[in-house]
Amino acid sequence: MKTLRFLIIGLLAAVAFTVRAQLVITNSGSFSVGYYDLLITNTPSVGNSGHSYTANLTTQTAAQTAAPVIAEAITPDLQDLADSLQDDPVQIFNYVHDHIRFDVYFGSKKGSTVTFMEKSGNDFDQSALLVALLRAAGYTNTGYQMGLVSLPFDASDGSHRDIHHWFSLNFPNTNWSTTYNYLDGLRTYREYPSGSLVNLANNSVALLHLWVTLTNAGTTYYLDPSFKVSEPIAGISLATAMGSTPNLISNALMTAAAGQDFGSPNGNFYVTNLNETALRGVLAGYTTSMIGYLASNFPNASVQQIVGGQYIVPSTNTALIQSPLLAQVNPSGGPLTTNFVNIPTNYMSTLTFNFGGTSYFWYTPALQGCRLALVYGS
Repeated sequence: MKTLRFLIIGLLAAVAFTVRAQLVITNSGSFSVGYYDLLITNTPSVGNSGHSYTANLTTQTAAQTAAPVIAEAITPDLQDLADSLQDDPVQIFNYVHDHIRFDVYFGSKKGSTVTFMEKSGNDFDQSALLVALLRAAGYTNTGYQMGLVSLPFDASDGSHRDIHHWFSLNFPNTNWSTTYNYLDGLRTYREYPSGSLVNLANNSVALLHLWVTLTNAGTTYYLDPSFKVSEPIAGISLATAMGSTPNLISNALMTAAAGQDFGSPNGNFYVTNLNETALRGVLAGYTTSMIGYLASNFPNASVQQIVGGQYIVPSTNTALIQSPLLAQVNPSGGPLTTNFVNIPTNYMSTLTFNFGGTSYFWYTPALQGCRLALVYGS
């Protein structure tokens, strides 16, 4: 028996965009496979399919109570994490708020497990992680609320509680038309549904958002782990640390590499006869310079302080909040929010795998970061 195992994809639940791919399987035996299709889609019945927020808000509520537990799955690692946080809802909330970076996309792609593994996720996935941890701690009366929330692009009070610092953007609102066009692109590039972004004023929008509710001892708390302020970290000039400038470094590496470059008719370029020894020598010299520079000037700096990035302003909560964090609006009238017990499957990305005339289907949060393999024998 010959068994051929092909690793086709890893950490699928982390995919944040639509992918259409064909992968070719080859083998040395007599078993002929040909092509198979791998299709990843975002939020199959929301996304850009024409469904609007208002329609979803008013027609889906009854079905949500029957939604299966998928995004909120409690793994042993999450149970251990909840226990290490003393099963305390305040500590659990602060952990998700302080340690999970916000990503901009719509719907649940990762679920609780991959959000925890990657330390990043949007409002759906961070909320799913929070719900999983709360339920692991024994707080089973948890769920979700979704609605349009209004907030400025740049907060006038200097608090940075705005889209600019929530989304970790690197530009201020100097021209609202340009800024709003950028935000409006979320519907095209990040799968936000129609009606999920409303222009309110010259600095404010209403954005479709998801957060968590927890009812305990007759009191309902509103927990919004994904809304957080992220501040930029400038980093240092790595070229300066290496004792040179970007152009001089590039030229030195090109000169050391030598070799000969070629172009093919289909536009692909390649090089031959690279001088690996010389190239290693130049890189070693820059490495030595950089290590010496960092040791002298930044001996205790973190990686982020060197290369730059963003840091999350920690939560100061010592108690759970009893009112929604962000103002809720509905310009179309009607309910302000809709409630879920679990995240409905029509807000989840999916994976469809077609092979040999058979179709396989998964919700990506259910994959929990597992690798998929195609195994067949001959």
